[in-house]
Amino acid sequence: MRQEDNGKIKILLLGAGESGKSTIFKQMRILYGEELSDDDLRLYGVVARSNIVVAIRKLCVHLRNLGLEEELDRESQENADFNDEMSCRQAYDELVARLIDFTAPSMDGSLHSSEDD
Repeated sequence: MRQEDNGKIKILLLGAGESGKSTIFKQMRILYGEELSDDDLRLYGVVARSNIVVAIRKLCVHLRNLGLEEELDRESQENADFNDEMSCRQAYDELVARLIDFTAPSMDGSLHSSEDD
């Protein structure tokens, strides 16, 4: 066991919460550690998608709470010539229906409600 420790360098990371200690550790592991397994990569994908959904939810809720939805209407009108597929307001409404209000139809056509969870 001692021979294994000879080649290792130990680092103590100190800092306040949310200061990036885990990020530094993860970067060191990526750069100098063992390769990630397929299971690790899948887990990181799940975590990344979850973090994205949580962030989008928070942004939509704050947008609604601050009463800035009208700004989306204005921006959509200003950029109407550039958006072939979906305006800012349409995208926002879709996100709210799927992630906050749970009123968007699911893949099978039924409505998803928060009581289903």
